[in-house]
Amino acid sequence: MMSPDADLRSQLRRALSDAAEAVDPPVGALLEEATVRGRRNLRYRRAAVLATMLAVAAIPLGIVGLRGESGPTTVDAVAPSRAELIGTWQTPSLAAGNWAVTYQRAGGSDAEARAFLGPPMDGPAKEYRIVLRVTPTEWALFVSADGRELEAGWQGGYRLDGPLIEVRATGDACEATYRLTLSDQSLRVSVLTDDCGPTDLLAQRTIYETAAFQRSG
Repeated sequence: MMSPDADLRSQLRRALSDAAEAVDPPVGALLEEATVRGRRNLRYRRAAVLATMLAVAAIPLGIVGLRGESGPTTVDAVAPSRAELIGTWQTPSLAAGNWAVTYQRAGGSDAEARAFLGPPMDGPAKEYRIVLRVTPTEWALFVSADGRELEAGWQGGYRLDGPLIEVRATGDACEATYRLTLSDQSLRVSVLTDDCGPTDLLAQRTIYETAAFQRSG
């Protein structure tokens, strides 16, 4: 004769079995399907990671650098040789306001800037363009106001020493020192000293530092 406890355990097992079979779909099938789906998702994730690695490896080194930077390669600015310096250079034709801003940034007043952009720059004018001509022996500066004929400015001999150039005006004791940097066909002139005095220094910095010079001949 079966004991009451054994009979109770048997009844519980049958009840649990009946309940599991009554689930639609059965629990066993659900577990198997979940396991298969998990394996499938894992394969998808691995495939996605592999595709990403292959895509990154295919990018040219010129586009992605060591620090992930992109964009065109820049040309370093260097000191021009005498051969590179010889020729004709000019700034864009810029509004008078651009030149006035440089004059004031160099330390001049608004009134002084307006005065400089008058007769000293063959003005007054709405726009100014500076032309620089360098030969093997001479440094010559010209200004064109509102597209008119070139008006001669500072001219004299020069001595080139690496990035520095010393220019002495013809018939004048004044001498100025500039730092030159060349990037492709763009020449920048920074005024370092001018022994003609503070007023001339303001003029020099306005002429040379408002814009870069582009080779035109």
